[in-house]
Amino acid sequence: MYAEIASKTADAVAAARATGDWDPRPIFRDPMAIRLTSASWRRLLSFAPLRALVTGFYEWALGGLLGLVQARSRYTEERLAASGVRQYVLLGAGLDSFALRSEDLESRVRVFELDHPATQAVKRERISRAGFDLPRHLSFVPIDFERETIEQALARGGFDPTEPALFAWLGVIPYLTEDAIEKVWRSVAWVAAPGSEIVFDYIVRDAFVPGSPLYTEGERQRTFAARRGEPLITGLDPATLRNRLAANGLTLVEDLSPEETERRFRPEGGRPCSKNFRIARARVGKAGIGAISRREE
Repeated sequence: MYAEIASKTADAVAAARATGDWDPRPIFRDPMAIRLTSASWRRLLSFAPLRALVTGFYEWALGGLLGLVQARSRYTEERLAASGVRQYVLLGAGLDSFALRSEDLESRVRVFELDHPATQAVKRERISRAGFDLPRHLSFVPIDFERETIEQALARGGFDPTEPALFAWLGVIPYLTEDAIEKVWRSVAWVAAPGSEIVFDYIVRDAFVPGSPLYTEGERQRTFAARRGEPLITGLDPATLRNRLAANGLTLVEDLSPEETERRFRPEGGRPCSKNFRIARARVGKAGIGAISRREE
């Protein structure tokens, strides 16, 4: 499932980030994103009338997800800069371009991209096609999320579990079961040093509840995803998120409502952000799952 999500949506997510380059009041600019998308997306976005048509349709069908994609990237990268950590782990990295945009950080931050080998092969080809060398601070860590744990993959990739890290897990939770979501939380709590953090976004549970003010927008988003073979199946309850994270070795630090996301990141007249999604950040404590287990051993 994870591999299918990465392979099918990576182009669309990169295109959503790329649209900021044409917005007069952008939430986030990613000048490399357009160069990593498919040829069809490059044609659509490079021709202004088609770009307006496509983005207008996506705004209607997806209810602010273009803005949400840009806001979550901005939030995560601003947190990386503020944290001062030297390891940045992207879970399901897709066509994220951070490593290409951060050559000035190559002596200070090591980037680990975990994704399915097939998706990484496409990314390598597109980086080469765009005329770039692979950044020296980037490590591709192939993983089949169905058969291998994050801990096992990072151990192969040279990740240092004694050094704090920031994990980015964006655009994936709604497609997974609750058990699979908690498995990732536990993996981060196990493998990461105390003080490490994970940033993730999620759709709220009320978007699945008929009669909720969020249901109509949620129904459009679910229909759009289902028609592309990628059903949205899981929403999380903000009221229980703190306790669920704690049960999996993490401490909730911040959980941005859609209103707070817009206040913080949306410029006046800029793209709206989806009312159904929230951006959260959690931290590995002094006694995370891995720390407890190792102490007991």
